[in-house]
Amino acid sequence: MKNKVAIVLNGPIDSFLTGDIKNYAMVIAVDGGLNHLVKYNMEADLFIGDCDSVNEDALIYMETSDIDRIEYDVEKDKTDFELALEYVKEKCKIKKIDVFCALGGKTDHTMTVLNNVLAYSKDLDITVFGGQQAAKVLNEGDKLRVLNRYDVVSFSMVPVDEDVTVSIESAKWELDHKTVKKESSLLMSNKAMGEYALVTAHKNRAFVFTTLFL
Repeated sequence: MKNKVAIVLNGPIDSFLTGDIKNYAMVIAVDGGLNHLVKYNMEADLFIGDCDSVNEDALIYMETSDIDRIEYDVEKDKTDFELALEYVKEKCKIKKIDVFCALGGKTDHTMTVLNNVLAYSKDLDITVFGGQQAAKVLNEGDKLRVLNRYDVVSFSMVPVDEDVTVSIESAKWELDHKTVKKESSLLMSNKAMGEYALVTAHKNRAFVFTTLFL
């Protein structure tokens, strides 16, 4: 994972965040995300945030460790997560990101995280983890393999634009250049068959959510 950056948010902690995070090229704690890392004795390379969600243990860690810090005022026009994505886009050579503790919390926070991911998906290769799911943006022309593993329960696609034209191969329900409206539920709860399902966005964009058995 030396070719990836890890970003840890302040959403509900889950089993995606493990000690393997030490293998990432860089670990960025976004505000209260530092609480999770400190609680489980995991190291961070950089803190980005306004400190409004940082607990006492994390504050002590910042004062006694070598972690780099980029602090912002509480009153600002961008979320701490968006500022972290901006940092990776502008300052890091590595453009692949895994985002942890990002889903399953407050609905408004989750939707904002996904909108931030969508906004930066042309410049950064981002996978978001949280709850029992992983999410990724499929931009127009992109292909994605969904592995048929024992721990993959299902996968779904959620259109981002007014409609999306997709193909789904090697799945329980296959599609060939099917145009699906944003409000449709046609793309929910599919299952890979064989080694993997191949999902292609021919026109416009969609999120692909993979639900895992954890």
